[in-house]
Amino acid sequence: MNEIVLSVLIPVFNWNISDLLDKLIKEIISNKLDNVEIVILDDMSSDLNLKKINRKNVDFFIQKYPHLKLIYKELLSNIGRAAVRNLLIKESNGLYLLFLDCDILPDSNIFLQKYINFCRNRKYDVVCGGLSYKQIPVSKSEYKFYLFLSNMTDVKPAVIRNTAPWRYVLTSNVAVNRCVLEKEVFGDFKGYGYEDVEWAIRIHRQFKIIHIDNQVTHLGLVQRSKVYERMVTSIDNYFILSKLHPMEFEESRIFKYILLFQLINIPMLKLLKLLLEKLFFLNLGDNFSYVVFQLQKAVLFTIKLKKDN
Repeated sequence: MNEIVLSVLIPVFNWNISDLLDKLIKEIISNKLDNVEIVILDDMSSDLNLKKINRKNVDFFIQKYPHLKLIYKELLSNIGRAAVRNLLIKESNGLYLLFLDCDILPDSNIFLQKYINFCRNRKYDVVCGGLSYKQIPVSKSEYKFYLFLSNMTDVKPAVIRNTAPWRYVLTSNVAVNRCVLEKEVFGDFKGYGYEDVEWAIRIHRQFKIIHIDNQVTHLGLVQRSKVYERMVTSIDNYFILSKLHPMEFEESRIFKYILLFQLINIPMLKLLKLLLEKLFFLNLGDNFSYVVFQLQKAVLFTIKLKKDN
């Protein structure tokens, strides 16, 4: 039996993975990558129709390619972003584990092979492929700010990402040596956001991280209102991150604003919060909205910080 070099781990929640599976399996079959397995866990999707479609597609591929190493399981309860990835680790057999989000699509036809080349030489413990929006068609205006924000924060070539390796580790597209995950699993974060950042901070102190240009297109665009909602709901996890890793937190873009806002009392901060929210939804251009967005994040964080103290 061939040793599994690479396990592709995909957590799924309310997303049709047909195109992603098709692209990955085409590469596996055409290039005879019999040292690759795919492990998929559905984190109790609420959309039963999507779940049925995914199940049907998995069955189709298993019947068409009986030697394909493909595991698909549906969880009986929703356990969340961090816990489902920890469970995927336990379900896998590979030397390296490639985490992919369900709402992505590889940009390259030799996507898996690029990762395998790095995995075989074992020079690096963590290999990060990066993010793009190359395969997104001309998008509707409601997604414009989301794309702008992503390009400001996440979409960078490898040469830039390698200047601050931990900052650009995205669990939507990263291959990790199993020995790393045996020592540092994903933290027990609840709610939305920062479980990948917190994990990246821990591993960069102990292991070798490299960023390469092996991007995936993120297909899961969200509207401006959803971007704002996610930021608001992520403040609790951002606060936890600041307590766990104060040094890295102080390197963040908004730390200087937080220091300034600590000079303002809570009633005034709440008034500022209302003003910034109105300004954000006036949609006065992406650059202006981005500044307002960052200021609001700092205000919300400072309010929580003052209440906690």
